[in-house]
Amino acid sequence: MSVNKDLLDKLDSFISLFEERDSLYKKSTETIILAVENTALAALYELFDVPKDDVAWMEVQLFEDLLLLICSITYDGKTEASSIIQQLAPVPAEITHQPHARIIRIGVPLQLIFSSKKKIIKYMNEQVAKQFPKDDGAIPADENSTTEKAIESESSTIAQDGFNSAELSREQVEQLLLMRHTLTRTKQ
Repeated sequence: MSVNKDLLDKLDSFISLFEERDSLYKKSTETIILAVENTALAALYELFDVPKDDVAWMEVQLFEDLLLLICSITYDGKTEASSIIQQLAPVPAEITHQPHARIIRIGVPLQLIFSSKKKIIKYMNEQVAKQFPKDDGAIPADENSTTEKAIESESSTIAQDGFNSAELSREQVEQLLLMRHTLTRTKQ
């Protein structure tokens, strides 16, 4: 019986290491979010035209000279998404009038994260205009397009409890590469 108790104690100790890591990760992510709350995030709230309470910041990553922000925006089915959200994360018409969430992945160049809201919003609007030259906000049908094209965005509409982190990771990598390429082209 003592062998089982020893094993359980070791497993509890081992599992607590993961819980501690998750806690530290969450705390550091919150600290990063607070650091850009009055600049980059304030601009994104205004750009997205959503209240802070409807946005959950899920991930913040640094990728070379980009701050990649991933958030979930919750809609109650009564509020209509802004045109920029409809372009970045389109959903079928029958979903727009139902409660749902949209995953948004957006990169802000590091040189802009502490700039004025106006400057960040202008830059983001320019990037979205490049990405979606059509007024209908449709994402190009060619899923195999190369990084020579503008940033591509895949919509990720999820149920509140149906988040698939494996799919997001694949999409994140694709988005990072595309955003990096677009930023490099913009600088030249």
